[in-house]
Amino acid sequence: MSQSECDMKIVFYPELPKMEKLTDGTENWSVCENWISQLVEGRAVLIKKGMVTDGASIPRFFWRFIGHPLMGWILGHALPHDALYMAELMGRDKCDKFLLNSMVLADVSWWKRNAVWSAVRMGGSFVWMKHDIDKVIADRKYCVLIDSEQYNALKLCAKMPTK
Repeated sequence: MSQSECDMKIVFYPELPKMEKLTDGTENWSVCENWISQLVEGRAVLIKKGMVTDGASIPRFFWRFIGHPLMGWILGHALPHDALYMAELMGRDKCDKFLLNSMVLADVSWWKRNAVWSAVRMGGSFVWMKHDIDKVIADRKYCVLIDSEQYNALKLCAKMPTK
């Protein structure tokens, strides 16, 4: 672990990062601090400050059943899924499986996690097919897939007193 990585302030799941609504007329938000998801099958997603997201891409009609796209229970799972999709850090099936397993680990109810996962499986292909290689490459500066060793090292750095 480099000193610069240890100097980087990071928020860890289940705490959520601060976010700021963009003023560009979209429903997009900017992540205002570095954040790491929970470990799922030995991997976590490091999201760097500045990543843009719409939270969970849930059609407004379904908000009454599943919840608002920026609600805490879903945001902690939607953020890493968005990052994995945006940066194509793994194949689409594996991104969606990461989302499902993340919700399982967090004890999200069976019906909620399967409703979210089913919606992602149905609608995610439209997002995936619209990817542009230049955008994917640009998004990779905000999203990094880390293993459990890197996760633990960053967690240790976060506990170290600052100067």
